[in-house]
Amino acid sequence: MNSEKLFELLKKYDEGQCTAQELNELEAWYTALDKKQVGFLVPPGSEQAATITRQKLAELKARLHIAVEPEQATTVVGHIPWRRISVAASITLLLGLGAWFTTLSLSNSRIKNPAIIAQHTGTDALPGANKASLTLADGRIIILDSAAVGKLAEQGGSDVLNQGNGIAYTGSDGAAEIVYNTLATNRGEQYSLTLSDGTRAWLNAASSIRYPVAFIGNERKVEITGEVYFEVAPSIVNTSSGRGDIVSEAKQKRPFMVQKGDMQVTVLGTHFNVNAYDDETDIKVTLLEGSVRVQVPSLRERGLRGEAIIKPGQQATVIPGPDPESIKVINNADIDQTMAWKNGRFHFTGADIQTVMRQLGRWYDMEIIYEGKPPADKFGGMISRNMNLSNVLKILNLSGIKYKIEGKKLIITT
Repeated sequence: MNSEKLFELLKKYDEGQCTAQELNELEAWYTALDKKQVGFLVPPGSEQAATITRQKLAELKARLHIAVEPEQATTVVGHIPWRRISVAASITLLLGLGAWFTTLSLSNSRIKNPAIIAQHTGTDALPGANKASLTLADGRIIILDSAAVGKLAEQGGSDVLNQGNGIAYTGSDGAAEIVYNTLATNRGEQYSLTLSDGTRAWLNAASSIRYPVAFIGNERKVEITGEVYFEVAPSIVNTSSGRGDIVSEAKQKRPFMVQKGDMQVTVLGTHFNVNAYDDETDIKVTLLEGSVRVQVPSLRERGLRGEAIIKPGQQATVIPGPDPESIKVINNADIDQTMAWKNGRFHFTGADIQTVMRQLGRWYDMEIIYEGKPPADKFGGMISRNMNLSNVLKILNLSGIKYKIEGKKLIITT
């Protein structure tokens, strides 16, 4: 494999875009590393271009197997060699791209001798896909997938177009009345949406967004559940003209609002993520660009801090329920971790096993069951969301996680 091809595949892997055939090519390349001199690992002529010598390659591989005795480099875990298991989690580490996973609180001795603790008594689970359901104003439901491409319907004077991995509304804001649609993903699904004003929204698994097909009046408001990432258009675009005309100054300044229960996020033009799953302990609003205002009126009524304006790199957290707390602002939010789901990865930093499993359960549509007390270890790392569940679990298995699969149940054992 020449260097240009290798770099292309590694980049696609890091972005979660590799096909099964390309993953096999990368695995073949990786398993042959110790059998040949590796040349350029980045395109010749780039700033990072350098020949990796056998000595440097050995140093990199040592980092991958630092906790494994040399004679145990092919120890079998669940009938799969350690070396083969390491491929998916380690390829990009060779280029410093950060595909890794570790148990933060474990000693090296715990993983020097991996045991056969992975059990599969049911079928594997495929990764999530670009699928969703669209509920129209009259109650009709359209199941969206890559096969249903093209015009789906007309709603409130706008055409609804399915683009394979997202839908878009083409039309103007000249409608006389507000007409609502709802886009929803199940567990194991994700989809994107382009609203009539040009704002884009990406839905994670088990999420929904209710929105007007055309915005009328002095505000742009949507309602969400689950997790949604927004890139809000700072001005209203007349998409029906085909010219991208900017309309009046008054419309440009119409705020965009995201509602989740009692919480409201207000923006004029920005990029931000809202994680508001009902099974999480808090709601997180993380800002990448621009400025947003987070408001929770019920907190103000209790005499608590019920409003915060956050800047890029900050995260506002809200604890809903009967025992709420003031809005808290984290100044140095982990943007990479927040955006990992949209970029095709799981990313954990000091996460407990319940946090890890909630994400896996949503993406692979699995019910998580704990036999005994859940492990108290903390985990950190990144894993591609394009893997089958069994491959992800094999990586976790190396960190000491014991599990078994029974149909749609993922059972964590102690």
